[in-house]
Amino acid sequence: MDLNAIESGSAQFTQDIVSGIRECRVFLFMLSVMSQKSEFALLELNFASKKAKVDRQKHVIIVNIDGCQMCDEFDFLYGLTDTIDWSNLPQKEKLLRDLKRWLG
Repeated sequence: MDLNAIESGSAQFTQDIVSGIRECRVFLFMLSVMSQKSEFALLELNFASKKAKVDRQKHVIIVNIDGCQMCDEFDFLYGLTDTIDWSNLPQKEKLLRDLKRWLG
């Protein structure tokens, strides 16, 4: 989550995103109709997934926040990846327990 107000179009925009993803322990991707239309969302998810393959302490979680279907591009790349359905209470509770454990 951008807590530092990364300014779109700034000279450091991409560098700030890459740095944030590289430094995080948990990358929560909020899948929605809108995120699938984002110019950078798939790039961010791909980069985080690549980093998690190298660093087993890093977790990448896809959370479907609006019940949308994955568009073809996301489905092609992440269709077989477990996705948390935010409207499913047991899945949400398990995610919150896991986050507490992963983040200490």
